[in-house]
Amino acid sequence: MPWTPTSGRRADGFEKHAGSTMNGTDARHHGRTLGALLAVTAVLAACGGAGQQAAGPTAPAAAGAAACAPQVTVDLAPGQTRTLDAAQAACMRIAGHGGARYVLAAFDARAVENARRGPETTAMGDPTYRIDDGTGGPLSSAMPNASRAPAEPSPSAAPGGDLRIHASTSAADDSLDPFRRATPWREGDRFPVRHIEGGDVVSARVAKVVDGRFVLAVVDGDVPNGKFASDAGKALDYVARVGVPVLDRTFGERRPVTSAGSGQMLILLTAWNPDNGAGATWTVANPDGSGVFSYVLMNLNLRGGVRTGYEMYDFPSFRLKVMAHELTHAWQMRYAYETQPDAAEKHVNMGPAWSMEGCADLVSLDVLRRYLGIGLASNWDWARRIRAADEGVIFALEPADQRGMLPRGYFDGSSFLRDLQLRMVRRGVDADEALSQVARGAVEGWFGIDGNNVRRTGLVERVRGALGAAWEPADAVLLWTATQAADDLTGNPELNNDVYSHVGDPEEQYAWKAAYDDVRLGRPFAHQFAGGGGTSFFVRMSDDGAGGTLAARSSDGAVRWLLARVK
Repeated sequence: MPWTPTSGRRADGFEKHAGSTMNGTDARHHGRTLGALLAVTAVLAACGGAGQQAAGPTAPAAAGAAACAPQVTVDLAPGQTRTLDAAQAACMRIAGHGGARYVLAAFDARAVENARRGPETTAMGDPTYRIDDGTGGPLSSAMPNASRAPAEPSPSAAPGGDLRIHASTSAADDSLDPFRRATPWREGDRFPVRHIEGGDVVSARVAKVVDGRFVLAVVDGDVPNGKFASDAGKALDYVARVGVPVLDRTFGERRPVTSAGSGQMLILLTAWNPDNGAGATWTVANPDGSGVFSYVLMNLNLRGGVRTGYEMYDFPSFRLKVMAHELTHAWQMRYAYETQPDAAEKHVNMGPAWSMEGCADLVSLDVLRRYLGIGLASNWDWARRIRAADEGVIFALEPADQRGMLPRGYFDGSSFLRDLQLRMVRRGVDADEALSQVARGAVEGWFGIDGNNVRRTGLVERVRGALGAAWEPADAVLLWTATQAADDLTGNPELNNDVYSHVGDPEEQYAWKAAYDDVRLGRPFAHQFAGGGGTSFFVRMSDDGAGGTLAARSSDGAVRWLLARVK
């Protein structure tokens, strides 16, 4: 019997830890049950109080109404794109082509722009958008598509992600701290640890040691059902055999450990409130340069019977996804620590969610697709698998979740970063090398400046090495946005998502939807709405044959625009 999405409640189903912080930058995790994720009721206008739609139906402009003066005429063939500055977007003439279809994409690039000058800041208001026919006619009462935005507050208001820095289960001088383990763990060992909820001292048993380096332990009082433990064991076997080589190629071969004395990485199975996520990675970095240490926690309560709809997580592929995501954080922290210039003190800094959480999903999904036997550019039929009661549903979650909300990271971030990887591969870069360049660049930040003002190469320079010196990150986010809407609709490979098939299919209920899909050139229209800070969106437009004037404006000058013809 096929799995059917549930609806009407939130259940954070992936990797995060409630109350964890990312150096003051909050980042919402994508991990809701799929039903709550997709059966959403909020709209784009709910992202902020400004810019709500005016009441009243759309009506033709009054006779003799003055139209704006077009700054440019855009005449595109199918598959062509055109980026537009603010003045051009504010009033343009689109040449007439009967039956033509277009995608207009927009991106609030303020966070990217401020990253040119120093550490990226993500706190910002929500810009207001107005898209109309240039006549200044009355606003439509139509709301943006409900599936445009999740039914929760904007990302900046959400709790922290699943990586915690300079944190521990216990006080800094507590000998129970796994970071202080002096000897290797061995299978069958029991050891005391403080529980993730409440801090009580509990006993944990080592269930499995793989390659002498990876320790799978279970808190005795949180004993899982047999399937969970078995699936986690299978996931660890695959991580050790395939995932670790991927992580080593991506970040370098000096593998992270939980403590210097153990020389091992601890993965602890324990139970906590499933509303607070499926996993967590805790890291401590010694400022004197003596090392950085991490361990992983996986939530035994992310399984069927605990919350409605959690049956979809009862697959080894989901345990693998969580484990690989959290281990990626450990590799990220080791990389960030060891690539700092020589200094009196060393610290690691948790970057914005698009970089750290998006990168962790990028790498973990790369491991997962190998496990499932899916090619990087296989144009995989995700929509069919999203309803299947098998392991493939986990790999289908990325196209089902992405909504242009880059600040929240996770699947939005991984989709964008993989888009960069694929564009580098098209230019002749080896796929694994492209993954490494993108993942390292993400950890380093857009322009290589982290929250401690440490300078590294950065994502922009790494991508420019393959795509050319003219490559700009804001334009890349725009192109990624348009690509998701135009996927498999043109003959232009630069407008295709090669991993997934028809990711923006307007007929697919779980796909990323246009904010509006009823704009008709040559007819009166006017939409006004608020969009989330740092996010992107797209609008679908059609032409009956005469073309028309398009006016696209924003309350913030950092918003970028791109027009693509898809038919």
